[in-house]
Amino acid sequence: MMRRWMLTIGWCWLMFGMAQAQYLSFQPAGYLGFAHSQGGEYFYGGFGLGIQYEHELGPGRVLGTLEYRAVQWGNQVAFNAGYDYPYWTQGPWRAGVRGQLQMGSALFQSGGLLVWGAEVGTSLQWKSPKAFFVHLGLGLRFSHCPAYETYSQIFTVWEVPLNVGIGFKFGNRKG
Repeated sequence: MMRRWMLTIGWCWLMFGMAQAQYLSFQPAGYLGFAHSQGGEYFYGGFGLGIQYEHELGPGRVLGTLEYRAVQWGNQVAFNAGYDYPYWTQGPWRAGVRGQLQMGSALFQSGGLLVWGAEVGTSLQWKSPKAFFVHLGLGLRFSHCPAYETYSQIFTVWEVPLNVGIGFKFGNRKG
């Protein structure tokens, strides 16, 4: 029952965001890991796909991302919320620093397991004279799945996410 409510809320959020969004992008990502709960070592943390909504607020943008990805404990679905603050803009170019918090569920078993995390990073964006834009992001992410400690010794990961995105600006075409 809870899963149905979460899917309904997620679907409504996505549909409202698409109708009212200022920026909406599709962002594939790769995750290069360098440490986990058993110590430091290089590993490939998996591949992810995200749909990101950005809304201008103050000098920056509020971010909301619906994300699906592969990670050490299997596949997971998560919602990320954060803020992107610009530190450089020139013509069609914009660079910003961003922070995001993550809440989600590992999908490897029927009930799912809580996953939470945090990410900081930088982003570079080029916007065409129309509404199209391209995004490149690099960051540092911490992810934790506390209940997975029952199943494995690896339940925390530190990764460097690299994402590229393609998106569109809706509504007011200024900026």
